[in-house]
Amino acid sequence: MDTSTTTPTKPSATPTLLLTWSPAVQLAVGAIVLACLFFLLGRWSLGGANADPAPITHADKLGPMLDLNRATKAELRLLPGLGDSLSQRVVEHRQRVGAFRSVDDLRQVSGIGPKTLERLRPYLFVVPRESFVTFDDDSEAMPIETTKPIGKGKQPAEQIDINSASQADLQKLPGIGPKLSQRILDERAKAAFKNVDELRRVSGIGPKTLEKIKPFVVVGK
Repeated sequence: MDTSTTTPTKPSATPTLLLTWSPAVQLAVGAIVLACLFFLLGRWSLGGANADPAPITHADKLGPMLDLNRATKAELRLLPGLGDSLSQRVVEHRQRVGAFRSVDDLRQVSGIGPKTLERLRPYLFVVPRESFVTFDDDSEAMPIETTKPIGKGKQPAEQIDINSASQADLQKLPGIGPKLSQRILDERAKAAFKNVDELRRVSGIGPKTLEKIKPFVVVGK
C-alpha cells in the first residue's frame, strides 16, 4: 500500500487585478483610456488634413493683378523677372509707343524674352481696347470717361507757360482734360520742358494734339 501523500495543488482562483479595483478607480481608468483614444484619433485626422498644405504662391504675396497700362515702376519691379532696369524700360516703352494692347506686347520691350513673359503673364492684365478712345492716331489710349471736350471760347486768353502753369490753367488748352493735365505736371516734375515740342514726352499727347496746343503755350525761363 502506497503511503506517500500528494500535496494538493493550489487552485488558480486568484482574482484579476481589475476586479480588485473599486468601481471609482475602474471608471477613472476607463475615462483615461477613452481620452487617449480620442487624442490619437484627433492627431491622426489633423495629420492627414495638414499632410500636404497648399503652398503660398508668389501671386498670394503680391496681391491683385496689375494693369500693365497703369502700373507704376515701383509696382512693376516687384514682379518676378523684372528688376529696376526692366521695369524702367516697360514704363519708357509705354510712354514712347503708347498703351499696351495685350500682355504679349511686352515682347517689344528690350530684355523681355519668352520665358520672362510667361513668368509675368499671371500677374498682369490689359483693359480691352474697346473701352478706350484716342486723341491722336499715334497717341496713348485714354479712358472714355476721362476725356473732357473743350468748347469754343474755352481757349486761354493768353499764352500759358507750361513750366509754371497750374492744372486748372492747363485744362483750358484744347484737348487737355484732367488726366492729361495731371500727366503734364507729373512729367514736368521729372524735368522742366526745354521747349514746347517736349510736350510729346507726355503720354497721350501725339502730334495732332501738340499742334492744337502750340499756339497757346510757351516755355519760360
